[in-house]
Amino acid sequence: MSKKLKNSDAGRPFSKTVLAAARKVSRHYHVVIEETDGIFLGSGLEMPLVMADGRTPAECLKNTREALLAASAALIERGDCLPQPMDQLHRTIHVDLRLTGYEKRVIEPAARRRGYDGVSEFLRVTALNACHC
Repeated sequence: MSKKLKNSDAGRPFSKTVLAAARKVSRHYHVVIEETDGIFLGSGLEMPLVMADGRTPAECLKNTREALLAASAALIERGDCLPQPMDQLHRTIHVDLRLTGYEKRVIEPAARRRGYDGVSEFLRVTALNACHC
């Protein structure tokens, strides 16, 4: 199912610098594995739309980690922010943002389409990406 990700993703190479930066963060990402009809499906907790499968939990974990590495490298190449690993999130500052009902109705489906459970995390990541961090 999965190819070894050395310096390429689908035949397109990532630079060693990009891969090193992607590995540094993505190795800390959490993987959620579910079993359905004898097939194991894994996804990243921090990147819920990054998925892979496997015939065993170990194969699924390996494939999902490779998918997270490729997705992280692609984000770095584009200049987007990588999501922080869940265990490294120590948010202590609260920002109050008020939306109109219309704004929430527009933003909430967009957040769900991109794999976010709620508006807050979607807005936080979108704002960070807009800052090119």
